[in-house]
Amino acid sequence: MVDSAPQAVVKGMFAAWDKNDLDGVMAHYAEDVEIHGPAAMSVHGAAAAREMFGHLLGAYDSEGSEIVRQFVDGDYVITEWRDVTENNGPLVL
Repeated sequence: MVDSAPQAVVKGMFAAWDKNDLDGVMAHYAEDVEIHGPAAMSVHGAAAAREMFGHLLGAYDSEGSEIVRQFVDGDYVITEWRDVTENNGPLVL
C-alpha cells in the first residue's frame, strides 16, 4: 500500500526509481497524471507515463536519488533532486 501523504508519495516514487522498479514507480501515479519535465518533456496519462519512465529506466541505472529540497502546499509537492546515473543504452523519448 502506498502512503498517500504528498511528501511520502514523492519519496516512495524515488525509492522505487532507485530500484529500477517500473511498477513501483507507477504505483505512485493516478490514471490522469500529467508530468512536465526538463527539455519540454511532457506526458499525459498513466500509459504515456509508463512508456516514458520505461525508456528512462532502460537507458540509465540509478545509483541513488537525493532529494535536495521540497516545497509542499496541500496536495502539491515541488521537488528538487539529484540523481547519479550511468547511461547503459539508447534514450528514446
